[in-house]
Amino acid sequence: MFPNRNVRPSSAYCSQDYDELNVWQEKGNIFLYLRSSSEGAFCAVQLLSIFRTDLSVTWESSTGLAVLWLDGRHSKTTRSSLVFLSFWSFTTSKMRWMLFLLCVLLALTCSDQSGLTDKGLFFPKPSANSFVKLTALKPLNLEAFTLCMRLFVNPAVVNKGNRDTILFAYCTTEGDELNVWQEKGKISLYLRSSSDGVFYAVQPLSIFGTDLCITWESRTGLTAFWVDGRRSTLQVYRKKHKVQSGGAVILGQDPDSFVGSFDINQSFVGEISDVNMWDYLLTDDQIKNFNEKVWVGPAPNVLNWNTVQYEVNGNVREVPEKYK
Repeated sequence: MFPNRNVRPSSAYCSQDYDELNVWQEKGNIFLYLRSSSEGAFCAVQLLSIFRTDLSVTWESSTGLAVLWLDGRHSKTTRSSLVFLSFWSFTTSKMRWMLFLLCVLLALTCSDQSGLTDKGLFFPKPSANSFVKLTALKPLNLEAFTLCMRLFVNPAVVNKGNRDTILFAYCTTEGDELNVWQEKGKISLYLRSSSDGVFYAVQPLSIFGTDLCITWESRTGLTAFWVDGRRSTLQVYRKKHKVQSGGAVILGQDPDSFVGSFDINQSFVGEISDVNMWDYLLTDDQIKNFNEKVWVGPAPNVLNWNTVQYEVNGNVREVPEKYK
């Protein structure tokens, strides 16, 4: 059982015939193996510490969702194509420390639904056909906006080399209208362009979650990025520009044609939630409050995560409240 490994398991459970459940740290990741020594689910986390790490692993067969908890912080949801086992575990809603992985292969179908209160959308792996289309509350004739979202990513994919990852896309039949990317270690915003953008060098998106907001105003061109409640320096971008209506809001993919022609190497991998948009600038204090679980600011009037109409396509799962 794992005869050639140079690492030691954090926890192991084996039967007479199989490695039934093993947890490893290897190659900078934490791995869970169920009745396998080669096919496992993993999450890239910081190395275990000399100063102690609180770590747990839970697995639930009924939903196929997976979440990591390390020293009280949870990762993105994950899953893998592990063989289904009649192994039962449970999760508790009041865990002071927990690492949670849930691994089972589930098929998903396209659906039209409304409202994602206390839920997230999970994109488990790179894809050229998995995306979610959001229906805005009003046409996106924008001379200013505040766009906020919460992101949990798989850093082994999203932060790999020079990979570009789409975070938010709004396109019309004429082309890209408003796109947000992580590319080459920076967060970027493009308005009606795929080459002329504004860039912010921030730390890479995290497996344990990032609160991201972007503000832009046509009158002055002033643009700012907010990461976990902290504002970047201001930049001037697209002064006197206006975002055009008549397009589609897409999560998970960058459309090279209108809601089509997706590139697997630019797809989003991880969880995204609380995508909200206003057609004006929120105040500093309001944006800082976005970090709080209960939003007490003005109701979003362009995209409202709690009431939004959405269409799921391909391999995308809803993350229920108990994992948030």
